[in-house]
Amino acid sequence: MTALSGKIGLLADSHGNLPATMAAIKCLQANGADRLYHLGDLFDSVLDNDFVTILDKLCHHHVITIKGNNDHQVEQALIKETSTGLSRENRDFVVQYLKNMPMTQKIHAICLAHSLPYDHIRAFYEPMDDGTTTRAEQVFRDTDYFLTCCGHSHQPVLFRWQSGNVIRETLAEKYLIPFSAAERYILVVGAVDNGECGLLDLDRWVYQRLRIDENENGRAHGAGNVNNGE
Repeated sequence: MTALSGKIGLLADSHGNLPATMAAIKCLQANGADRLYHLGDLFDSVLDNDFVTILDKLCHHHVITIKGNNDHQVEQALIKETSTGLSRENRDFVVQYLKNMPMTQKIHAICLAHSLPYDHIRAFYEPMDDGTTTRAEQVFRDTDYFLTCCGHSHQPVLFRWQSGNVIRETLAEKYLIPFSAAERYILVVGAVDNGECGLLDLDRWVYQRLRIDENENGRAHGAGNVNNGE
C-alpha cells in the first residue's frame, strides 16, 4: 500500500443538521483526526436557513467537502430562486461554494465520493449500498482504487474484495477494521444526521466507526478491539 500517514476524519450526509455536524467534528478531532473530509449532502433542501453558518463552520475547521446530490439540488435551486431569505451576497457565496465542490477527491489509491466514484451527476444519486453487492462489484471492476469511501446510503457498511469475490459486512461499533494489501475495499461511512462518522488511520491502516454521542471524557464511543470481518 502507498505510504500515507495521519488520521482522516470522515463525515457524510449531515443534511443541514448543524449541531450534529459540529458534534462530529468535535468527536473526530478528539480522536486525533488531522484532516477532515465531508462526503456530501451538507444540506438537505433550499428550505434550510443555515447555509452560511454551516459553510463558515466547515471552513473554520478546514473541512474538505465533496458534492452530494442534495448539494447539487440546492445549488440549482438557489440559482433559479431569488426569494430564499438570503441576501444577494450570501446567496452568491453559497452558490459559488457549491459550484466549486468536486464530485470526487483522490488521495493516492483512495477515492472519496458521495456515492459512486465517478465524476458525473448520476454517480451521486445511485446508492453504493442497496442491500446487495451488485454496485460494489461493478465499482471494483471499473476502478483500481484500494479504498473508496462514500456516503449517501446512510448506514455504515464495508464491501470487501477478495480474489474477485465481494463480501458485504455491516460495521460494528467499538471495533477497528484492519485493511489488507491483498484486498480492496469500499467503505460507506454512515450519516452524521444519524449520529455516525468515522476515523481512517493511515499509519496503521485501520478504520473505526464512531458515534458522535460522546461519553463523559469527550471521546467517541468506538474504542479499540480489532474486527477481522468474521
